[in-house]
Order: sequence, then C-alpha cells, then structure tokens
Amino acid sequence: MIDFGAVKEIGVYTVNSKGQTSLTVGIGTPGYMPGEQAGGKPKFASDIYAVGMIGIQAVTGLVPGQFQEDSNTGEIIWRNYAQVSDEFAEVLTKMVRDHFSQRYKNATEALQALIPPDKTIVIPPPPPKKFPTKIMVGLGMAVAISFAGGYIVNQGLSYQASLTATTKKAKEFLKQGNDKFDKGDYQGAINTLTEAIRLDSKFAEAYSRRGVAYRNIENNQKAIDDLQKSVKLFATQGNNSASKHDQGRIRDYLKDYQGAIALYNESINLDPHDARTYQNRGIAHYSLGDKQAAIADFNQAIKINPNFAIAYHQRGNSRSDLGDKQAAIADFNQAIKINPNFAIAYKNRGYIHYELGDKQAAIADYTQAIKINPKYSKAYHVLGYIHYDLGDKQAAIADFQQAVKLYQQQKGNEELLKIAQDRIRELQK
Repeated sequence: MIDFGAVKEIGVYTVNSKGQTSLTVGIGTPGYMPGEQAGGKPKFASDIYAVGMIGIQAVTGLVPGQFQEDSNTGEIIWRNYAQVSDEFAEVLTKMVRDHFSQRYKNATEALQALIPPDKTIVIPPPPPKKFPTKIMVGLGMAVAISFAGGYIVNQGLSYQASLTATTKKAKEFLKQGNDKFDKGDYQGAINTLTEAIRLDSKFAEAYSRRGVAYRNIENNQKAIDDLQKSVKLFATQGNNSASKHDQGRIRDYLKDYQGAIALYNESINLDPHDARTYQNRGIAHYSLGDKQAAIADFNQAIKINPNFAIAYHQRGNSRSDLGDKQAAIADFNQAIKINPNFAIAYKNRGYIHYELGDKQAAIADYTQAIKINPKYSKAYHVLGYIHYDLGDKQAAIADFQQAVKLYQQQKGNEELLKIAQDRIRELQK
C-alpha cells in the first residue's frame, strides 16, 4: 500500500543557513506512485493514482511492474487483461492517467464516479478468509477508495490471477519492438512484433504497432491488414477509442485525410485524454497542408503528455516547414532529451543544421542517428550530400554506397536506391 494522504500529512522540514524553512515531500511505493510524486511534487490526485493501481491489480491479478506502457502516452496498458464493464474501466483508467490534472481531484469525486448518487454506500463487514470472485471487483475498489477517504481499511483484494509465461513473453517482445521502432529500425520492430503476435494472436497493441512499422517501410497493404485486425480486436476487448483511432490510421494510410480526421474526432470524443490521437490527427492536418491546425493538435498532445517525444518531433517538422527553424530545433532538442535514442529526430535536426549552413553540426547529428540505427539508409544518403558539399568526395561515395547496400536490403526504397546509384556514378567519373 502507498501512504495515502501523504500530501497533507507527511513532510520533512529543513532549515537553511538563513533560518528559512522548506518542506520536502517524497514518499510512496514504486509502481503505485505517479510521476509528479516521484519527482517530489505530489498532489492530492497522486493518491488517486495509487488507488487506481490497486483497483487494476484487483481486477487483473497483475502488479504494476508487469504492465506494458504505451510508448506514446506513458500510461499502462491494462484493459485487455480484465473482464469488467466499460464504465468501470473508464473510472480506473481516469484514476491512473499520466498527468494529475486528468485524474479525479480527490477520493470523493472518484467515489461518486464509481457509485451512482442514488445508491447508499455500505461499509462492508470484515471479510471472510476467501471472497467469491464475483464480489471482488466491486469490493476491491470500494475498499481502496474508502481507505483514501478515511474509512477503515480491510484488504479484500485477494483476487489473484497471473499471466501465462507465453503472454508475459509476448509483452516483452512488444516492448522490444517499441524500442526498435523508436530507434528507426522498422524492419527489426516488425520481426520482433511478429514474435509477440505468434505468442498471442489476440494482442491488439502488437498488431497496431506492427501496422505502423509496416507503414514506415512503405508496405501499405500489410500496414492496413494489421490495423484492420487491431480495429476488430480493440472493439472486441471493449477499447472503442483505440478501435476508432486505428480506423483513422487506415483512412490516413489510404490518403483519405478528412476521413481520418473524422475518425480521430470520434476517438477523442470517447477518450479526450489520449495524447496519441491528437498527435495523429495533427499528422492528418499536416498532410492536408494545414500546418497551424497540426501544431494546435501537437500542442494539445504535449499538454496531455509533456514527455511525448514524437509530438515534439512532429511539431518541429511543422515549424520548420513554416520557416521557424530555431523553434524547430528547440522541439527536436526536447524530443531528443526525452528519448536519446530518437534517431529520426537527430536526422531531422541535422537537416535543419544543413539548411542553416552548419554542416559540421549536421554531420554530428547524422552520425549519431546512424550510431543509434546502423541500418538507417536515408541518414547515410543525406550524409553523402553533406560530405560532397564539404569537398570530401571519397567520404560521399562511401556514404552513398552504404545507402545503396541498405536500400537493396529494404523494401519500398526503389526510387531512392536509383538516386543513390546515380550519385555514385557521377562522383566516380
């Protein structure tokens, strides 16, 4: 259990050399402690996060460390592991939102959401040694929230379940696939996510992520096939917001950007606090040429999740297109600060340095992108142009040759392959 009520009850006072006092608060149990509390700035809503995690543990049988995190929002992925109503799931999800402003403000508000106002709240008697499973879901949450509100606590959270070794391994593959994706190794991500799907054929998140990876290597049909699968699985599992979101992605990949925006709007209506949906709606606006609308969506995504590296990156692209190169560099800097392995952010920041005439800074960024992802063919390609501009013909040829080698191993890059081959022939004359 976390130390509920810590914000108002527990602190350590220190006195500096001038006799001034300060209060430091920083308690809690890892896994049940939200980001703001881990950072030493707990809020009243920090306790709500802990209670929500206890409730999720009660209905899934899993402890916090066993959950995969959404790589975009930073929030845990738990819905697929619990058989509960959508209404109850919405309460739990709101309690464990990444940003405290999106959670219930206090225990009373959470309790009102859990139990309709016309019903009487009954404090349960001390529990027998073993509860029937049907009682546990509602009782677990009632007990946890009662604890936060000052009621007597009993530990009725005896509902136990465990993931099979196969499902745990599938989650590990999902995490590994996400890591490879973030580094720009899309084929590696596809291979790893395929292993996750092989182990768990109903793993909606793995299908969804693999679909996006296929899109990034320009295999549109396989991307759509995977997303159609994730749409059905998310809907079956009660995650209608994610289902609408992936329908929007399909329309996006078919270049129906207005249709994509309409579906993203539906997803946002179902879950207005999913930063990922704002980010992808921003991409659709960007594709339509509406850079200001795109930036507005990226701003909202960042407001919901200040650690959303991809949203900073996309906003940087939009600002660069609008001519605000320094603001773009600032966004890429922030994306890299959040995710030091964000190879694409290094590449795009390097290109702006190149545009601004700082070729050495550009080389440093492209070199770092390649260090993170040695199979980054497009980074080698652009690096070849930079070395050529600096008069280093041999280095340029070597870069183009490496790009050609990688293009030949990768699908969907036939046009770029031809361009790189032409550059080599020109330089070797």
